[in-house]
Amino acid sequence: MTKPDEQGKPRVSVIITSYNYGRYLAEAVESVVAQTCRDYEIIIVDDGSTDDTPEVADALKARYPSHRIKVVTQQNQGLSGARNAGIWEAAGEYIQPLDADDMLAPDYLEVTVKALDEDPGVSFVYTAPYYFGELACRHKGGGPDREFSLDRLINTNILSICAMFRKGAWEDVGGFKLRGRYTGYYDWEFWLSLAEAGHTGRFIDRPLYMYRRHEGSEVAGAMLRHREITYWIRGQHLRLYYPEQYRVHPGLARWMNWLKFAVKDPLSHHVYKEYPAVHMAFKRLLAGAGLLKAKRNR
Repeated sequence: MTKPDEQGKPRVSVIITSYNYGRYLAEAVESVVAQTCRDYEIIIVDDGSTDDTPEVADALKARYPSHRIKVVTQQNQGLSGARNAGIWEAAGEYIQPLDADDMLAPDYLEVTVKALDEDPGVSFVYTAPYYFGELACRHKGGGPDREFSLDRLINTNILSICAMFRKGAWEDVGGFKLRGRYTGYYDWEFWLSLAEAGHTGRFIDRPLYMYRRHEGSEVAGAMLRHREITYWIRGQHLRLYYPEQYRVHPGLARWMNWLKFAVKDPLSHHVYKEYPAVHMAFKRLLAGAGLLKAKRNR
């Protein structure tokens, strides 16, 4: 069992963010309180909730007076802003994000802290998820396909937001990016930023992260906007996705990213906003081929 630091500074800061997830918050906090590793602090970030999240957070802090629990309240800034706000308050060397609707297995912190302690060259570690909830059968999500590699990460998000990372790595890339309409997959963009900056990760093939699948989660919503969010993420990392074009000129890589998106969805808002003349040309072409009406009626 890992004991608290004698000087009172925790090794791990667990950042629990909640936006209208008061009904799940107690389970998340209790899963941290039950950890075999005791050298942590808990920072609960209420991201402008309109439910009972503030009351639940205060009640949990009062229920566990011997634990280091801090409550941060702010206006709604989205998950990226909430994560950043919590990490700014963090005193730990290691950061452990946790959504309020998810939980950790009892030895999660002990296993991940040990992995980072043993390998200073690794900036983040992640475990296999254990899916549960109303939209998922209970099963494990491990296997060799989740082993860290840049090639895998470029093609799909092999991690989850529930991965422990060094606070210094977060500082190195400027934290989680804030964005407006491109909500979702913010964790994938963050891992790509770390990888592009030279940081590497390690996978622990044990189902220690308990991920709740339910209606209304950000991941479920993001999957409906997968194409446009992926377009934005690729645009943030042109050097990774279009290395040959980027070496010639960054603008060429940006054009390739736009073209790849436009061919799949030529009538999208993004095509119109960035290249309105090309958008109209696509529209006339589809209308002339008799495809425009069929597309709208789907």
